[in-house]
Amino acid sequence: MVIRICCPSCNQSIPVPAQVKGRFARCPFCEEIFKVPRVVLPFISVRRFLDHERELELRALLRALLAGVVVTVALTTTFGVIWMVTHPPLKDTHSSSGNFEDAIYQNSPDHLKALSDSYLREHGLQGPDQTTKDLGENLARISPQQRLVPFENLPDLVEHVEPAVVRITTYGKEKGTASGFVIHPTGIVITNYHVLIGVEEAHVLFHDRQLLRVLGSLHLAPEKDLAILKIDTPREDFPALQLAPNPPRKGTEVMAFGAPLGLSFSTTRGIVSGVRVPAEMRQTGISLNVKWIQTDAPILAGNSGGPLVNLRGEVVGVNTITSGPDSQNLNFAIAADEIHGVLHLASPVAMPLTK
Repeated sequence: MVIRICCPSCNQSIPVPAQVKGRFARCPFCEEIFKVPRVVLPFISVRRFLDHERELELRALLRALLAGVVVTVALTTTFGVIWMVTHPPLKDTHSSSGNFEDAIYQNSPDHLKALSDSYLREHGLQGPDQTTKDLGENLARISPQQRLVPFENLPDLVEHVEPAVVRITTYGKEKGTASGFVIHPTGIVITNYHVLIGVEEAHVLFHDRQLLRVLGSLHLAPEKDLAILKIDTPREDFPALQLAPNPPRKGTEVMAFGAPLGLSFSTTRGIVSGVRVPAEMRQTGISLNVKWIQTDAPILAGNSGGPLVNLRGEVVGVNTITSGPDSQNLNFAIAADEIHGVLHLASPVAMPLTK
């Protein structure tokens, strides 16, 4: 009797004698030696049985994979809904500032805001609505409350400007006197860099006799002879002067404020004699790479750092150089354009004055 069996290696159907059940046989196709089972089912039945088993296994595997996908989608959706409920979206960051840090700050809890505001004030920053990133931009921004018409008389102009002017007393190897002016209500002052050389400590005196310590500098620009100082105070309502948006025309009436020869809160009057570029000034031995406002308003030692203002009370320059006894009415102020440039570089933290 001859039976047909399936080679386990090549799956070819081969005829073998029935007597080989339980013994070894050789496949004529692949030459593989294999043991013939004692009970041999018909070949077709074996193949059908094996195909059915594989189909069941495959279906079970697909069902498991599908169940896993469904569970994953359900969990992802659930956690996404929970996250959106517990974490509301940030406020619009596409505003004029466009600062992501602003949005984080505005959505922080109240107690974190309070801590942040305290830190800002302790380190000489602007206040709760001021972030580190845009401090310089806020300082340099022209106020929308600019005065559009000149003062009708000079005493009114002086009363407007003088509360924002300070006398700066410096302490180092020697005691010195200079001037400055408040540029921001939080007590940020503009003056000349050269008045701070060798200075360890400084105080500012206001026209109402209020004396305050200088906390430190927010920016020093020796190449422009300008400095930004921060007063050590929690006040945010100091009178502040605005910078003129455009350079003054020749012949514009101006007034110089400061403390010449230590005489606090003095005022002189003159006109703009010219606007000078660095190349012109190098011929006189002045090498600073800044624009200059030439004026015949008298300026003396002690005026350095004080404001030169137009009749609207806007700062057109920082009093810096006097011609001395060899010339008359030939004085120079650093143009307000240069102040705009350094304000953008202001640090949010005041650095101590160094020796």
